[in-house]
Amino acid sequence: MNRYLIQQGFSSCSLDELSAINYYVRFMPVFCLTLVITGLLLNQPLIYFSLATLGIMGFASKKYHPMDAIYNRVIAPIYQKKLPAVNPLPRRYSSLMNTIFNLTTGLLLFNGFYSVGLFTGGLLILLQLAAILTHFCVACWLYEKFYAFLGYGNNITLSKARELRMNGALLVDVRTPQEHEKQVITGALNIPITTLTDNNIYHGKDVIVFCNSGMRSKEASNIINQKALARAYSLGSIENAIKL
Repeated sequence: MNRYLIQQGFSSCSLDELSAINYYVRFMPVFCLTLVITGLLLNQPLIYFSLATLGIMGFASKKYHPMDAIYNRVIAPIYQKKLPAVNPLPRRYSSLMNTIFNLTTGLLLFNGFYSVGLFTGGLLILLQLAAILTHFCVACWLYEKFYAFLGYGNNITLSKARELRMNGALLVDVRTPQEHEKQVITGALNIPITTLTDNNIYHGKDVIVFCNSGMRSKEASNIINQKALARAYSLGSIENAIKL
């Protein structure tokens, strides 16, 4: 499940923090799903406008989503796992997409287009169910794909990376072990981003990191450089690693 949590932007969180988030990412869609279904059954656009407002607040804040406070006060004491104060960009993008869907559904119901509102509300239900059952977030998946397509995650060219590799630089795959097993790049070490600072194999060496899209590799290179563990470069997506 950590793969999808990391896809939502929680790659800088510790394993304990990911454990807390694991509970939360089921609670939030269950809460929203309940309201979405209620809004359709009652033909009540105000419910969707309220959800859209929450989504806008979640998109605007870099530190928290309004639902975080509810979870930390009501649910977290039960599991003794409080959410970290972080609201990653992919998650904020997801909040924006949910806002658009909720606002659209609310406007459709408000203007009497119940059948079309039922369709958009039904899509919301499917998206929430996917998040509840698998942690998979369609909006975060789309964000990751666009990130890779635009090449935001790489700060080194392929030619420079090849040169560094010839001079002994390490190639590090910062994806999860499960992702690594599905697609292994020859010569690459698998050191998940959540355990980067626990490993000293790359101390004093040049390191080239990559992941699925470049989101984690960019963050991983920043972590390694900031902690002066090595000189790290982000190659970006796994497609770039294949070309090395």
